[in-house]
Amino acid sequence: MMDREPPPRRVLVVRFGRVGDLLAVTPAIRALRHALPEARIDVLTGELGLPALATNRHPNQLHVLRWRKVPPIVNPERALLLRRLRRIRFDTVMLIESSEIYRRLAEDLRGPRIYGVDREGDDPDRAGAPRSPSHAVDDALAVVARAGIPADGRHYDYPVGEAARARAGSLIEASGASATDKIVGLHAGHYVRRRRLRPHAKQWPTERYVRLVRTLIDRGVDRVILTGTHLEAGVNRTIAGAVSSDRVVDVTGRTDLETLAALMERCVLFVAPDTGPAHLAAAVGTPLVAFYGPKSPARMGAVGDDSSIRWLYPEPSEASETERAGHHPRMWAIDVDAVLGAIDELGAL
Repeated sequence: MMDREPPPRRVLVVRFGRVGDLLAVTPAIRALRHALPEARIDVLTGELGLPALATNRHPNQLHVLRWRKVPPIVNPERALLLRRLRRIRFDTVMLIESSEIYRRLAEDLRGPRIYGVDREGDDPDRAGAPRSPSHAVDDALAVVARAGIPADGRHYDYPVGEAARARAGSLIEASGASATDKIVGLHAGHYVRRRRLRPHAKQWPTERYVRLVRTLIDRGVDRVILTGTHLEAGVNRTIAGAVSSDRVVDVTGRTDLETLAALMERCVLFVAPDTGPAHLAAAVGTPLVAFYGPKSPARMGAVGDDSSIRWLYPEPSEASETERAGHHPRMWAIDVDAVLGAIDELGAL
């Protein structure tokens, strides 16, 4: 612990975002638990990232704020949440957010010492880790380090239960695959709330997924499992229809996050763009090839055993937007041969 500061007894970790964002904070939560085994450690997050912590054994309680961007004066959910949190009497807040709305929320708890992401003009005694182009995992660890908490590795925590493994096994068995078959997982879609006139910036061209799947089957892969939510069903239907093989299995909308993680455990390889499932594959130790376009993997790339992860983040293509059919220049620059080369480097097949 920091000199002259008593060890925290009731800690609130504040982090919002999606699945990947919350998995990136699990090393910091683990560090807190190992350094403070008797402390109460709670997490405040949103609905989208909540599943990433649902199986995590380190937090005592998860608190959810759904309408966090609604102004406080007209946000009854925020007021109710504050009343509940004040009753717990947190003495420490790990604010792994930089927005002013989260700073105000932490200050409205009235009393806890706040360690957070530094911003220009912050009190250096109350602010934490300096802003930098470092990885989100390291930023979170830097925040808890300000309270004297040492890191305990950078790997994600996402335990998978036997019930989820049984559900995943049922899906694999229904596909006709055996326990010894070589299975590759593929998450081709990207979560989109509404129709777009152009592909999402993180979307790899669908026709390249088709070529990749055909090549994987030609190389002896027994099953290629297409994953995603119902919002991503269209791209998976297109891939499955174009490949037209009983070795392609579409489980779109048939897995919760834990079942998806269990399914990944059975895969020899997982391929995905910059999405939550890429982070999840890294969390369970499945060899991963991940594509990055608008955001550098140096900031938010999937983290795990370096020998089992390959990030693809090339120089942007010089092709015109018309030639790229609206795809992001970096995503367009990733060709099928580059993906196959990354797979060969991993030795996953």
